[in-house]
Amino acid sequence: MGILTLVIAGAAVYVIFRILRALDEKQAAKDAQQLKEAEERRLSSEHVAKVQAKFEAQLDQALEIKLPDAIRGRRAFVYWQLMRKWFGLLAAQSRYDEPKARKIRQDWLSYMDLLDDEARAKFLSCEGKEDKRSEYDRNAHAAALEIAAIEEAFAAAIGPEAVNELGRVKSASYDAFDNTGKRPMAALGYRYNSFSQELEPKKVASTAS
Repeated sequence: MGILTLVIAGAAVYVIFRILRALDEKQAAKDAQQLKEAEERRLSSEHVAKVQAKFEAQLDQALEIKLPDAIRGRRAFVYWQLMRKWFGLLAAQSRYDEPKARKIRQDWLSYMDLLDDEARAKFLSCEGKEDKRSEYDRNAHAAALEIAAIEEAFAAAIGPEAVNELGRVKSASYDAFDNTGKRPMAALGYRYNSFSQELEPKKVASTAS
């Protein structure tokens, strides 16, 4: 009788174990499906467009109220004049290739996040506590490397002219760009005044006779 009881108890434990395992597997499958659906929504063209619109509104607002960690100058120029245009072109070219389109949208979301991360880390490096500055510097440098990688990948996907254009912009002096990044890059011999933001000739250093 004792053995029979043990057998029944063992069978009951096994059945309960199998039921619990089946429930766990069902929940895991449900969780995985929900994560997949959430990621699909995040990478949908509609969601990316909303994120981009919000990001651009924040770019303008940050400069308007003169936030110290605003994205400005060359970074803003590359965003408005190059990357924004290239993203639109690449998204249009890949509209019938969903895996490629998702990768482009993922990179674009990452790019906007990284611009914010770099600007914030640079500000904190200058204004934050001294014992944290090296950490902020590392964060800014890491973000800058990822930003450069995405910019170069987009330019390469567009073609040689885009690669050359990106190189020309990156080799220009810092004062070749206004704060907003929406005005044309200054021609050789000109600069944007850091205070008035007006275009003016560069001063030529006088030489002793």
